[in-house]
Amino acid sequence: MVSPALKEYQIGWICALPIEAAAAQEMLDENFGPLEEQENADTNIYTLGRISKHYIVIACLGGQYGTTSITTVANNMMRTFSQSLRVGLLVGVGSGIPSAAHDIRLGDIVYEHPLNAATCDNCSAEWEIKRARREDNEPQPHYGIIASGNVVIKHGGIREQLRKEIGALCFEMEAASLMQDFPCIIIRGICDYADLHRNKQWQGYAALAAASYTKELLSYVPRGQVSQEKLVAEISTLAGELRLLGQRAIYIEQKIDFQGLSIARGSAFDSYENQHEECLKGTRVQLLHDIEEWATLSDEKCIFWLNGKAGTGKSTISRTVASLLEKKGLLGASFFFKRGEEDRGSAKKLFPTIVTQLVNSMPQLLPCIQKAIKNDPHISEKMLREQFEKLLLQPLLEMDQGLTVTAARVIVIDALDECDQEDDIGLILKLLPRVQNSNAVKLRFLLTSRPELSIRFGFKEIADDYQDLILHQIAEPVIEHDISLYFQVKFAQLRQMRSLSTDWPGSRRIKVLTERAVPLFISAVTIYRFISDKKWNPDKRLEAILADNTTYVSKMNSTYMTVLNQLLTGQDKWESQQLLQDFKDIVGIIILLATPLSPIAISQLAKIKLGDINIQLDLLHSVLEIPQNPLLPTMPRAHALQLEEEYL
Repeated sequence: MVSPALKEYQIGWICALPIEAAAAQEMLDENFGPLEEQENADTNIYTLGRISKHYIVIACLGGQYGTTSITTVANNMMRTFSQSLRVGLLVGVGSGIPSAAHDIRLGDIVYEHPLNAATCDNCSAEWEIKRARREDNEPQPHYGIIASGNVVIKHGGIREQLRKEIGALCFEMEAASLMQDFPCIIIRGICDYADLHRNKQWQGYAALAAASYTKELLSYVPRGQVSQEKLVAEISTLAGELRLLGQRAIYIEQKIDFQGLSIARGSAFDSYENQHEECLKGTRVQLLHDIEEWATLSDEKCIFWLNGKAGTGKSTISRTVASLLEKKGLLGASFFFKRGEEDRGSAKKLFPTIVTQLVNSMPQLLPCIQKAIKNDPHISEKMLREQFEKLLLQPLLEMDQGLTVTAARVIVIDALDECDQEDDIGLILKLLPRVQNSNAVKLRFLLTSRPELSIRFGFKEIADDYQDLILHQIAEPVIEHDISLYFQVKFAQLRQMRSLSTDWPGSRRIKVLTERAVPLFISAVTIYRFISDKKWNPDKRLEAILADNTTYVSKMNSTYMTVLNQLLTGQDKWESQQLLQDFKDIVGIIILLATPLSPIAISQLAKIKLGDINIQLDLLHSVLEIPQNPLLPTMPRAHALQLEEEYL
């Protein structure tokens, strides 16, 4: 039979895997082959056919998982069949979530069906057709909630969480983005149980089971009933307009209610004030993977503390992580402290700023925060603890009541050590783990800072609630690789901009610069900026650095002077003089001798009590390598050696 006109195809059948498409094609009573003519913009490969009295168009993703690719397939199908498509089907395999109430087994079928909606369970017994009891292993259908997400579930604990909190019978990966624009019926054949035993052994059988069920379902639906449905394209357009109106209403309502909150300008990772480079592609690979894994796995600690000495690249990593998480829909908020700035140098606006951003990521949190603001319009002026409890913690706990589980959100707080009040830092660290009491929202915090004494004390009090990674303890070959790659990429750009020789500056000189910069990324950045200054010849600047290491060091001093100046913050004249004298007596020995000395050796050499030496050294973890064993040498950071003129 010749394929009917496009206007006859009222049912669109989408598959994620080739094996699912093959199963769908096997169900066709007639297969008319591929669509012969379509727009260049439509990259789908279609199979046209008939089941019973319905004309079906089948499209497959070609093996790509996830919401982005399936949205493209659906949009292409809606555009090509805009005048005929009335019903969408998403048919394929899924992961079963068995329970005592639902004996779901491999090969069974789960049909997406809202809770509390009508099924045949409550139909009159008079309508039943009495049949003999089956004693075979035919697939059994189940009706209920199908959970959808953009990551593969291979964890029995997460599976049980989905079952308990939303009553899901099945998990799959494609429907989440389709339902907004392409309303469809979801039918899944069970091929695994969403745990560590997940494999592809049952995919073929499950795909055929789901396709067979779909064919049987269509055989009961009159073609005339399908014709009465609205066009999918019309529904999609209306849904888009309603979403836009909803977003505008939320924006207006939020603007009215939130105008009383004091927000820190420029604190977000993508603000004008923070428009600096992210990690170069190919660098920090393992570190970024570790952080992403912490953000997505369910059994990780609430806080990830990324700490490192001055110049180790903490803020660059924070911006990169925030950007990556935002693209994955996992970023809740970000706050970048900046010492000396009115808004970003204080914790006063931390929580109002965070919740304002968090609402944009999680609109369902809006009513709870609006309630908090209405109950206390001056909440931004209250104590830090009260702000946290009323603006963040209580709204999270209110969401627990009857709300389905929400994917984790990560809040990035950078440069916590630049918060101007040490007491606030300690309080923040005590408050944040309390969000673990919320079941509906899994909030996590990525914190970065230098290893200042007040922060290390704060983390000791929440030892069970955080994991950490120390940047300056990453293996030197890893850092050397990243810095070398940075130089290679940057010099390649500079060669093009300044029309330099294709072999400039050469691998040997890059190696020398890399060795000089390790382990500080800020040193590599400073070297490059020194060489690439437009007012100078790059080759002459490069030769100047290679000939004399001190030609660029003055630009590095500001990084370490900031740390050392913190010693004097809040001290009176006498205390400042005493601290400076202690610094000269103790740290001066390390710097002037340029030789690693243990605290015990310093004590014997300077005739100072070991306890006094330890107190002074404890304040300088950001610029000195201080071992826990007092017999081991204290190592000065490479560029700290250049600070002697300022302090000694």
